[in-house]
Amino acid sequence: MFTAKLDDVRLVPMADDHAVPLFNIVKRDRRYLGKWQNWPRTVTTLDDMYRMIYHSDQKISQNNGFDCTIFYKGQIVGKIGLVYITHETSTTEIGYWLAKGAQGKGIMTRAAHLVTGFALVTMGLDRVYIRCAESNIKSANIPRRLGYTYEGVLPEPVWIHKRFFAEIRFVMTAQTWLNQKMIYHITTRAEWEKAQQAGVYYAPSLISQGFIHFSSLNQVLKVANAVYHGEKELVLLAVDTRRLIHPVQFEPPDTKIPVEHYTGELFPHLYGELNLSAVLRVDDLRVGDDDLFRLPPYLDK
Repeated sequence: MFTAKLDDVRLVPMADDHAVPLFNIVKRDRRYLGKWQNWPRTVTTLDDMYRMIYHSDQKISQNNGFDCTIFYKGQIVGKIGLVYITHETSTTEIGYWLAKGAQGKGIMTRAAHLVTGFALVTMGLDRVYIRCAESNIKSANIPRRLGYTYEGVLPEPVWIHKRFFAEIRFVMTAQTWLNQKMIYHITTRAEWEKAQQAGVYYAPSLISQGFIHFSSLNQVLKVANAVYHGEKELVLLAVDTRRLIHPVQFEPPDTKIPVEHYTGELFPHLYGELNLSAVLRVDDLRVGDDDLFRLPPYLDK
């Protein structure tokens, strides 16, 4: 089950004990939530909210999406999730709504970041879509802030409250997210298992150099084959930079060289221990027939 936290925003799977506070939001903010969506008019009783939660459970059991309740500073403020999963094309779509009083705090942007990363990294999907009415500026700003690509106006308008509205769509591809939002670290399976027991990951370089070595996606194989050639039982950690609790700096591999005097590649260095909540995926780092390391399949796209 998907649970995640970013700053003071926490996502947990929708559950029956969320029904009352979620329904109270809908009842209080029905006019606000219904401006750009039809569904608030259909949730008129607490039983309707329980049915919404039951439908979410069904999506999970059918491997066709999920829904999470959004907590902000411990209080329920909305919902977000994957509307569906099209397995043939490895695509999905994010849907969300947020209480009126929780607007303007960046809550939904952080929630959408968490769900996007889970879909593209942990689940290994290829594309995530977000769509909304063209005039719904607040909703459209969420994918824009996250770096989604604007695809344009969809051919069919959306029907909201007996009127047609132009609908727009944004897309985030796995290739973009894996290159721009993630960094990668190679370690042994034994060290990773040790980190899971300890609740945090340390690397020897944190003591000797003051940071943990990471790579961008296009650097992983070069580092693996140059530094770890012949080693076995290695794993590759995929890490969301936005969820790290310590700073990352892009520097020369030898930090004694000033950046302004270095013309080679810069590598991400984490100045502190690695919090496990930032690790979205762990895969074996395997070698091919030529005795060279290969990327895990979800990265080799």
